[in-house]
Amino acid sequence: MIAAQLPARIFISHSRKYFKPMKIRPTAISLTVLLICLKAESITLTPVEDTDVYQFTTFPTSTTFSLGVNASNNSGHSQKTLIKFSVAGLTASIMKSAKLRLYVLPDASTGSGFGGDLVPGSVSVFAQENPWSVATALWSTFSAGSFVGTFNVATASTNSSPVWVELDVSETVKSWVGGTSVNHGFLLQSASETISPRISVMFASMETGFAPQLVIDQAEPISPPAADLKPELRITNNPRKSTRQKKIVIRGTATSNAAQIYYQINNSSPKAIAGRENWNFSVKLKPGQNKIVIFAISEKGEKSKSKAFKVERKK
Repeated sequence: MIAAQLPARIFISHSRKYFKPMKIRPTAISLTVLLICLKAESITLTPVEDTDVYQFTTFPTSTTFSLGVNASNNSGHSQKTLIKFSVAGLTASIMKSAKLRLYVLPDASTGSGFGGDLVPGSVSVFAQENPWSVATALWSTFSAGSFVGTFNVATASTNSSPVWVELDVSETVKSWVGGTSVNHGFLLQSASETISPRISVMFASMETGFAPQLVIDQAEPISPPAADLKPELRITNNPRKSTRQKKIVIRGTATSNAAQIYYQINNSSPKAIAGRENWNFSVKLKPGQNKIVIFAISEKGEKSKSKAFKVERKK
């Protein structure tokens, strides 16, 4: 159950003395995604880094299970979040869409509307403009680049009803993958500092079982027309390596883009074979070793890989 897995959020009193808290994070390991797609598919990435910063202390909060966003009417007690995913190995040309998904944590207390209970509102998402790390993040680190979008948070998760919010971030992720902008992750902040009631929401961080997600939907790759591919051959009756017969019959199949099948025996000129997708021919053997080579040519002149074998005619 959610309540058993996630500790209660500790409300930070404005009057306490502050020390620089430490937020332990796993080493950021770049995730290279191998894209071998035979059909449309979805890939879900989790962050390599995430953190939130409390404006009053200017440092990340001491909790390692939550990412906070709240507004304080410009009183200096707001909270913002940074989330970074690795997009190494993705290909912009086959990416249909990218979606940021966040799990809304359950209400952590019942007596406070600021930093405790969920206060519904809107969260704005930007591309973070400057580099950052969990170890060095400060309030001054936040640098909103291009605007990505806004989503609303209306309810929190409960033990029986998980709540995920999501936002389309396709254009931003495609620009990172395509190299037209640098990936420094996403910046999340309140859409307004002054609209009442002022938003206060907490999302699950990467350390929980409900880490932020970047869901990539890939388009089905467009296969080149069959005529542009090299044809392929297969021999179906496997001739013997030796025989006393003067002639043997060889049968096989070819892919539909094979325009003509040919054979050669003992380095003779190529001879055309009747049939394409299903073919057969008989060939006269000389005494001793005979080398037979079979290949196909497509309408655009692409040559298949040759099938070569030897048959010995015994006296």
